[in-house]
Amino acid sequence: MNFEKEKVVPTGLAPKLEFSRETVPAVEVSNHVLYVNSALDLPFDIKVGEPTNLGLFITEQPHAGQQSRDLEVKIHHGRTALLGRVVFGDKGEGTKKELYRDVDIKGLGYIKTGFPELNRSPTTSVEAVKIQQQNPEKSWGILNSGDAFRDKDCAEMFHEYGIRTHRVIAIIALEEIIHQGKRISITEAKSLGLLPENSEPVLEIRAFGTHARLKDVHFDSFTELSLDAKSRAKRNLIVEDARLLLAQELGVDPENFGAEQHYRWLAKTVGKSLGLMHKHGWIHSYLREGHNITLDGRIVDFESARHVGLESKQDFQDEFNAAFVSLQTFLSASELRYPMHRDLVEEILNGFEASYEENKS
Repeated sequence: MNFEKEKVVPTGLAPKLEFSRETVPAVEVSNHVLYVNSALDLPFDIKVGEPTNLGLFITEQPHAGQQSRDLEVKIHHGRTALLGRVVFGDKGEGTKKELYRDVDIKGLGYIKTGFPELNRSPTTSVEAVKIQQQNPEKSWGILNSGDAFRDKDCAEMFHEYGIRTHRVIAIIALEEIIHQGKRISITEAKSLGLLPENSEPVLEIRAFGTHARLKDVHFDSFTELSLDAKSRAKRNLIVEDARLLLAQELGVDPENFGAEQHYRWLAKTVGKSLGLMHKHGWIHSYLREGHNITLDGRIVDFESARHVGLESKQDFQDEFNAAFVSLQTFLSASELRYPMHRDLVEEILNGFEASYEENKS
């Protein structure tokens, strides 16, 4: 976020989001810090080589005597929970600086999404860590060191390119995980067949504006039908929060930054970031369904990012199409879904394409 002294600190609707959050308990496990982002003015003390109280792992139910803290979880975010909301930013002087609000932890266990009968909210539950059948080099709920450092390196590089994205605050090596409510060592977890032998599990602490994604707003048809009134209200709340957060960031009156202005800005910003990625020969590889595009226009999560060079036109076209459809699907779930807004939706998507073409070349 670009913040100037005369602007309002971008907090959005943080108090309302805190009030409506769904949580699971997490307990501290043995750990040590591998990396801290020295470019950020962090609101907590964390040092390389030392343990940190941010080394948390989720549990179904804390055992007697275990101290725990509640972390916010959402459907479709299988190994990620929100640590909290606090505004902080880059180090340095000046009237402008990049600011962030939402802080999450990735790799702290497996949060499964369930789909009950109609007119009920999708549910989340804490499930046991286990090796994935389709990919035996990985475990559900676990983030490996190589993937975390790849994400960090890409995020910092893309940030320098002018791409709007998340920032990695820290990477923390796990010495323990939680299994059946108890702390067990990584060595024991491997002997029990919960982790692959070559696994190096870590936690990734990340900073966003809003953590909410396009995918958090639009669902498949079954999930859409199953949503109850509470879920629909929460969906509206996260969109309104993103709109207000951006208005505060941009220094404009929220009355003059309605849904249309939000969606136009979102589409153009995503188009710019995607164009800049492709200009430098990179593809994200996983922009379908909008899971890795936030409601404040950040492209995030770069475990699957690849440098393909400047001649990979089909890769670029496929990824452009994936982002286009993600935005289109998001708009079809918004207040612009009615036929009378068809021309406006087309204009918004044209803005995405024009911004992409302008920045790609």
